[in-house]
Amino acid sequence: MKKTESEYYPPVENLLDLIYEHYTENNPVEKNTVAGKAAKTKEKELEEWLSYMAETPTMNEELTAYIEKEQKELTGEFCRGCGYCMPCPAGIMINQCARMSLMLRRAPSKAWLTPQMQAEMKKIEVCLHCNQCMKKCPYELNTPELLKKNYEDYKKVLAG
Repeated sequence: MKKTESEYYPPVENLLDLIYEHYTENNPVEKNTVAGKAAKTKEKELEEWLSYMAETPTMNEELTAYIEKEQKELTGEFCRGCGYCMPCPAGIMINQCARMSLMLRRAPSKAWLTPQMQAEMKKIEVCLHCNQCMKKCPYELNTPELLKKNYEDYKKVLAG
């Protein structure tokens, strides 16, 4: 059987242009709206990411220091949010609450400070210390202690 060229798709000469074109065509929003501003930010992030494909950053002292800082922050006793610990008999949303300190610092914090999330974090006060979560955790974390630390940090952030 003879192999033929596709009639529907042009040849891809520049994959980065194709990705960018697909992204912008599939994310139409008015530029002056909240969604439009968010989309513009995402577009800039995409452009930055794509630029690394063409010009790979070189290792220097600044980049090395940044990587070392990230490695230190993201190793050890922190919740990865996998959810294997769930459900909690006390109703604690462990996979969110046990990583709150990270989320407050690595994501827009406004969504984590809502009255609903405050109520979820307050549930940590009624932890049964049944250790079911610890038995299920694939990272062998001391989940009740981690929850306690995250709750203390959360209260400090709320206090300002």
